[in-house]
Amino acid sequence: MDWQIYDRDGKIAVTDGWQRDYTNPQDVRISYVNGALTEEYQNLIGRPIEFLGGASLIGNVVVNFQDWPQVVDSQPVKKPRRGKWQGMPYDWEWDTGRWRRIWA
Repeated sequence: MDWQIYDRDGKIAVTDGWQRDYTNPQDVRISYVNGALTEEYQNLIGRPIEFLGGASLIGNVVVNFQDWPQVVDSQPVKKPRRGKWQGMPYDWEWDTGRWRRIWA
C-alpha cells in the first residue's frame, strides 16, 4: 500500500496502512498527525503521497510529515477456531506473522 492522507479524529493524518507484527498476533498502523482540520482540506483526503528524494509531495505542495507527532494504532488478528480433521484435534499458534495449525 502506498502512503496516503486520511481523516483521524477530524485532523489530517498520513499513513502507510496496516502492517503485520511478526512477533505478536496484531496489526500495527503508524500515522503522522497534523493539527490541520480535515473540514478545511477535504480535497486532500485519500490522495497518495509521492516521494522525490528527501521531499514528500501532496499534489503541488511539498510536505515534511516526519516532524508531525507519531501515533501508533494496533488491532488484534483473530485466532481461528479449534477443530478436528479426520478425527485428529488441532489448534493454532502464532508463527512468523500468521496463525499456523498445530496438531494436539
